[in-house]
Amino acid sequence: MSDLCLAKWYVDAIGPRGEATVGYHVELRWRALSVRLAGVTVLPEDGPPASRLTLRGARAPRLDPESGELRWRSEPLGLDGVWRPVAPRLDERLYEGPSGAVDWRCLMPAARVELGAGGARAPAWGYAERLELTLPPWRLPIEGLRWGRFVGEGASLVWIDWTGSHSRRLLALDGRRLPPGEIGEARVASADGSVELRLVRHRALREAALRDTLGGLAPSLLGKLPERLLGLTERKWIARGTLSAGGRSFEGWALHEQVHWP
Repeated sequence: MSDLCLAKWYVDAIGPRGEATVGYHVELRWRALSVRLAGVTVLPEDGPPASRLTLRGARAPRLDPESGELRWRSEPLGLDGVWRPVAPRLDERLYEGPSGAVDWRCLMPAARVELGAGGARAPAWGYAERLELTLPPWRLPIEGLRWGRFVGEGASLVWIDWTGSHSRRLLALDGRRLPPGEIGEARVASADGSVELRLVRHRALREAALRDTLGGLAPSLLGKLPERLLGLTERKWIARGTLSAGGRSFEGWALHEQVHWP
């Protein structure tokens, strides 16, 4: 087994006009290395995204076991939000091998979110998950992945598509697994034709290699991490979506990404 332990919280919120907030918190312990990193990206209704990263005071989100609410307040990031679940959670072991495992905990496929400071809070639809790895991410037997989530009034959809020597595909409607069919940039559908999501009006949220992200924040880490991890490239978008399921149509927003390993 690996001596690595990595936990990543991911949360997001998208307002009615497509204004978005995406946050993540990472804790990594590997050999003599121990890192706590947090970041947030804010995409206004009009204009380019703006990001903040911190290695100081990187306080993790807190999940209340009784209410199921998630609260994240981070002064260095200027982030203060509450996520309240409106769809059942979904837990899945995505990979298990001799070197470790990858556990995906989709805590909130859909959530009502309040973001803001003080007494002023803006409502939004959102999502929350926690990824736990005991396998070094640079040893994952995959070459690329697609991931995304759609949330609208009354319905949510989550999808995962791993490609490489270990392929894995997952599709879930409101926390209920479906047979995955097409998973692409403009269309996501179940194999049985019961669910279809169409995506339009894509806006770029992020496109960068991990090396570039860490280089501006903690250049000392560049010499401690493997090239296959530093060369990982992520592309992330916000898109308007129309979900057809159960004879009904739901309008909302999607956030989806592609990740490629060198």
